[in-house]
Amino acid sequence: MIKKILIASLLLALAGCDQKPQAPFGFEWGQTIEKTKTQNLRKMDVNDEYSYVTFIHADSAPDPSAYSGRYFLVFRPKFGLTNISFSKDVDQSSMLFDEGQRIYNDIAAKLEKKYGKPLEILEKMDRDGTEFYDCLSKEGCGQWERKYKNKDMSIILKMQPAGMLIPDFAKGSVNVEYEYFTDDMRKEDFNSSHDKGKDNNF
Repeated sequence: MIKKILIASLLLALAGCDQKPQAPFGFEWGQTIEKTKTQNLRKMDVNDEYSYVTFIHADSAPDPSAYSGRYFLVFRPKFGLTNISFSKDVDQSSMLFDEGQRIYNDIAAKLEKKYGKPLEILEKMDRDGTEFYDCLSKEGCGQWERKYKNKDMSIILKMQPAGMLIPDFAKGSVNVEYEYFTDDMRKEDFNSSHDKGKDNNF
């Protein structure tokens, strides 16, 4: 009887070690490209011209965000899905950080409720008002982001400038980036790619 309890405890411990944090938007960390293709994502675009990673872009997700936007997925050969990003264009009709701030704050509140207080808040802008997005696009002028952590998953919420500030076009985007790529996975990935190069030393 004691032996059975010990074996059961060991199996539970091993299962716990392999548990991954929950991925957002109804995806699963490690899922394959083939599985993703069966999830009926709208306007899905697969870019597999790179041997190292494959990118998938889509306008929907199995469990989509409350906001319409674009989803970006990164797949690595040995690990499947390791990165998920969501991007929402904002402030099409305004030069002010208005719609962007509202959506950014709403998502920040949702992330904090789910993952706890941010590890780091980097919200600094040398020029504000109608110059917010222009300042955001200039290196060293300002940045607007928050970083969170959940087990081995890192999350970054940030504002991204659109580039050129054109009337009736989005001035920026609210981005949320999730990554599940542990130090052990990075080491294994590096060793694997390093070994591939050993067959030709020229």
